[in-house]
Amino acid sequence: MIRIPAYLLEQLSGGLSKMEISFFSRSVSGQDIIERLRHSTAAEVISVWGADVSRLEGVCDIRKGGSKAIGFCAALDLDHCEEHLSGCLIITQGSAQAANLRNCYVQVDDARGGLIRLLMDLLRENEILPYTSIMSPEVTIAGSANIHPSAVVEPGVRIEDDVVISAGCVIKTGTQIGRGSVIRENTVIGCNGIIVYRSLHGERLKFPHLCGVMIGSDVEIGSNCVIPRGVLGSTRIGDGVIIGNLSNIGHGATVEDNVWMSVGNLIGGHSLIGAGATLGMGVRVRDNRHVGGKASVGMGSVVVKDVEAGTSVFGNPAKRVPSLNTGPTR
Repeated sequence: MIRIPAYLLEQLSGGLSKMEISFFSRSVSGQDIIERLRHSTAAEVISVWGADVSRLEGVCDIRKGGSKAIGFCAALDLDHCEEHLSGCLIITQGSAQAANLRNCYVQVDDARGGLIRLLMDLLRENEILPYTSIMSPEVTIAGSANIHPSAVVEPGVRIEDDVVISAGCVIKTGTQIGRGSVIRENTVIGCNGIIVYRSLHGERLKFPHLCGVMIGSDVEIGSNCVIPRGVLGSTRIGDGVIIGNLSNIGHGATVEDNVWMSVGNLIGGHSLIGAGATLGMGVRVRDNRHVGGKASVGMGSVVVKDVEAGTSVFGNPAKRVPSLNTGPTR
C-alpha cells in the first residue's frame, strides 16, 4: 500500500488540471537539490542565484507550468520561466543580471543530465510518488471489475466499475482505467518507454518515467498493445477511444475522446490525436506531432507533419487528399 502524504491530499483531490506535477513523498528544500546536484557525476554546478526556495513538492515540465516544483531547460528564457514555474530551475545557460527572481536557478554544465541523475537518486530512495496532480488519489479496484486470473495488476492502480482486464495483461503502478473500459489479451499498460540521453560526460542515461497512464471511460484497447507511462507528463487516453490490436501509444501522448484507430498503429511520444480522429491500419505518427480533431489518416500513412483538423491525409509522407472513408462510420 502506497500512502500519500497528508499535505498533498488537498491538491490531489482538486480535480484535473493542465499543470501536472510528480510529487515527492516529502517536501525538500532548494538547498537540498543544489547539494544533490553538486555530488552528481552528471552535472557540475557553475552558479546559483534567485529566490531562496524553502519547500519544493515535486517535478514538472516547465512548458506546461508548475508550482513549488523542479524543472529544467538547456537555454534560459527568464521571462518564460518566471511566468510558468515557481520553484527551482536547472539550466545549462543563463545570466544572473535580472533581479527579484521568484525562482531558484541552478546553472550546471548539463541540465538534462543533471536532472536525470537527480531523479534517479530520488527514485532509488523512494522519494517520488507514482501519482501526479491530475490523478485521483484513490487507488482502488471496483468490485464489478472483471479481471482474468492470469492478468498482473500491480499495487497503486485504480480500476473503476465494469472494467474488463483480459488474460495475460499487465497493468502497472500509476495506471487509472475508467468505467466500462475493456483491455484485451496480453496488453501492457504503464511500463517505461525508451528515452536514452548521452550526457556531456559520456554517460548513457535513461530518463526516468515519473508519470502514469490515464484511461477514460468506455475505451477498448485491443490485444498485444503497449501504452507506456509518461516521463514528465502522463499518457492520456480519452473517453470512447478504440485502439486496434498490436498498437503502441508513445509515452506522454494524448489521445482525445472518441478517436478510432485500426490495427498496428504506432503513435510517437508526446503526440496529440485530436477528438474524433480516425486512423487506418498501420498508421505511423512521428513523436511530437498533432493530428487535429476529426481528421482522417489513411492506411499505412506516415505522419511527419501536423495534420489540420477535419482534413484527410494519405501516403509516406502523409499528404492532404480528398475526403477518405476511414473509421467505423464508413
